[in-house]
Amino acid sequence: MGQKSKFQILLCIFVFSGFCLPHAKIISIPMKIHAALEGKKIAVLCGGRSRERDISLRSGKNVLAALIRLGFDAISVDPEASFPEGDFIAHLKAQEFDIVYNILHGEYGEDGTIQAILDFHNIPYTGAKVLASAVSMNKVAAKRIFQSAQIPTAEFVVINPEPGSTAEADRIKTLLGLPVVIKPVSEGS
Repeated sequence: MGQKSKFQILLCIFVFSGFCLPHAKIISIPMKIHAALEGKKIAVLCGGRSRERDISLRSGKNVLAALIRLGFDAISVDPEASFPEGDFIAHLKAQEFDIVYNILHGEYGEDGTIQAILDFHNIPYTGAKVLASAVSMNKVAAKRIFQSAQIPTAEFVVINPEPGSTAEADRIKTLLGLPVVIKPVSEGS
């Protein structure tokens, strides 16, 4: 296993340890992870252009504060900002970040887009890779994969409501009963 892969695995553990929760009180992180990040320059990628920009900025602020509080060299980077180097990729390279902590939400941040861009430029980042991000962002695709693997998942119906029509609502009540949760297919939770 090469250094880059080992680093990505450690960061996955870091992300799922509850670190990215905005209200989490982080006192310490596992020593192995702390040691792997020590001396690394971390770009906290937040903001972006999705409808969830404001949430991403708030999450990014919390992650940045936690990283700094823990003694890491971390800086917030919004891909929609203006950079002297041109675009944010040129900025990431010019500033010599070692890793990107991706906290972009919604489209472009969780759908595999930013992951593909970072992969193309050989920039290490936290979280899932391109395919896992793209599939998990599309709730219908993810549910169908879960079903095909016989992983228990709540019943669902894909709807295409027409304005002013109650036909879809009646169909949902018949198929699933109430209450139900309605979510867009490819936006955040």
